[in-house]
Amino acid sequence: MRMLLLKHFDFDDPSYFISWAGQHEAELTILFPPNGFHAPAMDSFDLMIILGGPMSAYQDNEYPWLQSEKAFIREAVESGRKVLGICLGAQMLAEVLGGRVYRSPHKEIGWHQVKRNGTQHPLLEGVPDDFYSFHWHGDCFDIPPGGGFTGFVGSMQASGVYLWRTRSWSSIPSGNDGRLHDDDAGEMAA
Repeated sequence: MRMLLLKHFDFDDPSYFISWAGQHEAELTILFPPNGFHAPAMDSFDLMIILGGPMSAYQDNEYPWLQSEKAFIREAVESGRKVLGICLGAQMLAEVLGGRVYRSPHKEIGWHQVKRNGTQHPLLEGVPDDFYSFHWHGDCFDIPPGGGFTGFVGSMQASGVYLWRTRSWSSIPSGNDGRLHDDDAGEMAA
């Protein structure tokens, strides 16, 4: 598997993804779009993981590279690539699929409870029914047309997991470290 990781701030540590890729004999390429987004060839990766950042998906004027990155995300989804969005990545994925991203009436910072909403997905197997997760949100997003909440919901709209032919987390579960584990390898590679 060839993985493409998009990270958006310097202190975001990709070491877990590097380790996971090494353990699963996956090739990992890491790009830093804030330094200027130069889209790789669409056939150069099988899975794209879009990490978080301190900016918001709607801040195109302050962060002009967001426009190019979102166009690339849209192209990846339309070409059938697997896409996982985490935090800012979830916002961008929601926006390019037709969801609205907007400032929340309140910020959610700290440890908050997240509960399973009754639906199931193979990617979420083994995650507890409820757990505490560290959140740092100031924004929300509407689920794009054709998508739906899958898995978990938190205290803020869209602070759980939704699926729409892609995967998107807007918070990082602490119960499984918010990481891809060996059990996820088949799902992500399929």
